[in-house]
Amino acid sequence: MPTTHCRFQPALSGLACLGILAVVVACGGSSEESGGGDPGLPEYATTAATGKINTKDWAFYGGRVMNSSTDASRQEFTLVSNVTAKPCDDFVLVGTDKRAIIWYQNNITTGETLLSQDPTKSMSVTLYDSSQGIPKNYIAFEGKISLDEVSTASVKGKIYASYDDTTYVNGTFTLARCCHIGNLMYEVCK
Repeated sequence: MPTTHCRFQPALSGLACLGILAVVVACGGSSEESGGGDPGLPEYATTAATGKINTKDWAFYGGRVMNSSTDASRQEFTLVSNVTAKPCDDFVLVGTDKRAIIWYQNNITTGETLLSQDPTKSMSVTLYDSSQGIPKNYIAFEGKISLDEVSTASVKGKIYASYDDTTYVNGTFTLARCCHIGNLMYEVCK
């Protein structure tokens, strides 16, 4: 069973963390667009996303956006540092790295979304690490995601998400969009 680390402001307790996790996988949730961003957050890096997960260096290599097989409006974004198969195959934690950046979002549109702990507009990023054999989820509520270009086959954007000084990501990404074609199979959307 994965270990989940949620870092909340004092107003939210561990019980709130469990409640959010029970409602939405990996503390994901609906998002709210923000045109101006948060002046307290760092600028996005202009290079491919890099950072650390559980103190170890991490660098973006590839990833995907998958349409849910049960809810067409729900999308799973996954960024990985090593890919051993085509983007729409089940590549996510295959290989030696076993770490990923994951978040969920409804209805992909261009614009910026701020991460938030607010239960009415919860939005988080999971920095996932199973490199030590025991899966750990580091849930980041500090940050922002900008989707800059959305096409049928890909999504380009920027991310800044921080759990703490030892687990964070910042930079750009381009992801393949994967559409469900039946029997748990996906292919690049056409």
